[in-house]
Amino acid sequence: MKHLFYIPFLFCSLLTNAAEESLDLTKNNGVSWRINPKIPKIINQFDTPNVFDTVIRFESDGMGNVTSAKVISSTGNAKTDELIKNAVLNAKLRPYKENGVPTRFSADQPFHINATNTKKEKIYECKLVIKSNAYQVQQKFKSIKKALKKIDFVYLDEPTYRKSPSYSKSSNTTDFGEFKVTFVAPDGVIKRIDQREPTIEHVIVLNSIIGMKITPKKDIWNKGMHEYEDTFTVMRQCTTDPIN
Repeated sequence: MKHLFYIPFLFCSLLTNAAEESLDLTKNNGVSWRINPKIPKIINQFDTPNVFDTVIRFESDGMGNVTSAKVISSTGNAKTDELIKNAVLNAKLRPYKENGVPTRFSADQPFHINATNTKKEKIYECKLVIKSNAYQVQQKFKSIKKALKKIDFVYLDEPTYRKSPSYSKSSNTTDFGEFKVTFVAPDGVIKRIDQREPTIEHVIVLNSIIGMKITPKKDIWNKGMHEYEDTFTVMRQCTTDPIN
């Protein structure tokens, strides 16, 4: 895998406008970003200097997806390091090609961050949680074989929301309710979810279970477009103690 070295620093400044939710890490003469890394505004709520440098080593599949990232030069604060790393993981690059062929590569990207201090506030880490009714039912059986005598399919892993956490000034838990989804799984892999009027919660479920593997009650269902149903509860849970 090709390793690229990027010399130019990325500069960003933290705006104090209350409407600003994140920072765009732009003005970059090295890596060509299609979707810029965005650092949540709460970065200035941690015990980090106003101006600091860090270096992130990341890998890309050549098609623009960042497949892994790690901090190789720390800001001195683990939470700040994690925020910057997640910003890189959630960004998109323009495809990198050699002789016209998309090529995997790794790179060391320096960042220069200028974070203007604002009044300190309590910040809580929050994550979206999904709970599958079908998975809860299958857990009552001692084996997949016994479960499939009663239910149409079993998940091989628990459905979970895999995106990075978010941050809030409130520690309240929010229950968004229950959402029914219908999906197909040719060859035992969830490929498509049907929802006539998708909501943001349905999109959350889609992002969580697409590509997951299931075992159906009947082998023949793997060869066609058999439809399966499940109901998910979606909620947002936050830490009870502030993280800063």
